[in-house]
Amino acid sequence: MAVTSYVPKKELFGPNDKRVKVLIDRLTNVEWYRQIGTKDVRTEEKLKKFMDSFDLYDYETEWVSLQEVPGKIRSLKLEDSRPWDHLKEVPEKINTTGEKAGRKAALDQLVTDIPELVYHGAFKGAYKTYQDQQAVSILAGHAMYISLLACTWEAVADQSGWEDNPFLYLIDIMEEGHLPLGPHDNSIYLA
Repeated sequence: MAVTSYVPKKELFGPNDKRVKVLIDRLTNVEWYRQIGTKDVRTEEKLKKFMDSFDLYDYETEWVSLQEVPGKIRSLKLEDSRPWDHLKEVPEKINTTGEKAGRKAALDQLVTDIPELVYHGAFKGAYKTYQDQQAVSILAGHAMYISLLACTWEAVADQSGWEDNPFLYLIDIMEEGHLPLGPHDNSIYLA
């Protein structure tokens, strides 16, 4: 894994190098999905902070049981989701900001390395929780996607308007063993 094998003093991610590396370290220590099926008010509060960051207020939070997750995964349709309409443009905005800040190489490095870094732990946690192949694949991909967005946001967090990384709330949720499964219609599923 290239990201984690660098000499710690070498700056890879510009002025936010330390923040990105701290986040990468956090991701290597996540115990994926260990609390799925348990409700936690703090998790709901973190999801609310994430949604508030994007000025998304008109939604319902729905807790999903351990057994319901595979079915909910199959029923998710992002294209029918108002929250997704706001969130789907975030990756391109991060990329544009990174290019303007001269951080294209740093973003490319993260895009190359973070999925590999997250995949094995997320897959192991998902497989331990579910043996359903579709659920395991989607959960591992989901973890890689959120982790990549959080890391790339951190790489541009010194730029105006990017100082506060809302994806850190989702990382917090995943570190706690929960799953911010995603939006469907006007609901956000948590497990």
